Amino acid sequence: MFLQEHKPKCSCEPVEPEEQTCEACFRQFLTEPQLSSLETALSVGLDLPRAEVTVNNLGKLCVALGGETSFENLRLDVLFVLQQASINLPDETQMDLIECIANVFDIPIPP
Repeated sequence: MFLQEHKPKCSCEPVEPEEQTCEACFRQFLTEPQLSSLETALSVGLDLPRAEVTVNNLGKLCVALGGETSFENLRLDVLFVLQQASINLPDETQMDLIECIANVFDIPIPP
């Protein structure tokens, strides 16, 4: 008996992986209540001391974070924002979030 290779029939186009965005990083690593806390904190305007800018929504926050050139400055900015929004994440999750954002903006991650 000969076994024939089974090939699924699909006329669909290959799906390109969705490009990761800064906003998607926040959605990936924060829970819904944490996202709500972040949006509430941003809605009144957060002054990012390192970027010398006030941000009032997630999109503007991501634009400001994208202006960072060093991982350390990005890390400090993200931790500041989380603190201002009263969001407590485990250290590993914090680093995962920061590294995700660093990857979006091609900021080198130190070893």
